[in-house]
Amino acid sequence: MPWWIAGGIGLLPGLLGLGLGVLALSRAWAVVRARHWPAVQGRVLTSHATAVGVAVRRQTGIGSQRDALRWVPGIEFEYEVGGQLHRSRRIGLTAPSASSERADAEARAARLPAGAAVTVRYDPARPADGVIELGMDPQTISLLVVAATLLLLGACLPFWLAG
Repeated sequence: MPWWIAGGIGLLPGLLGLGLGVLALSRAWAVVRARHWPAVQGRVLTSHATAVGVAVRRQTGIGSQRDALRWVPGIEFEYEVGGQLHRSRRIGLTAPSASSERADAEARAARLPAGAAVTVRYDPARPADGVIELGMDPQTISLLVVAATLLLLGACLPFWLAG
């Protein structure tokens, strides 16, 4: 196969990997920046499992179906910045991981029961943007792995094809 065709074929996964990499790195950078945000004490107001999305029918066996809901921990907390009271439901910088099992979301919510004291990090430019978890979410880590794999594939594929 001519080198220019092999290079063109390798360009597709390479560009896709580059795009996903930019997205993942911007999400990771937001977590790094947030680690330097000021911190205040807050209090959890409500903590429970919440159904998100739309109920869909999922095939579970031959001829059987059941509703498949997605569940996330629904946590609301309050905190004060400069004499102004703020409320937020934003646990982290990205949407919480949804689970098909209500028990998973309930277990996560149970770690932050109503009345619990929490440390809230807030954006000094927008104090209403407060979060209580700063870790890297699994989706961002997965995006980084997929992006690296696609970039490697895009770099190596032309050599494999050109032979």
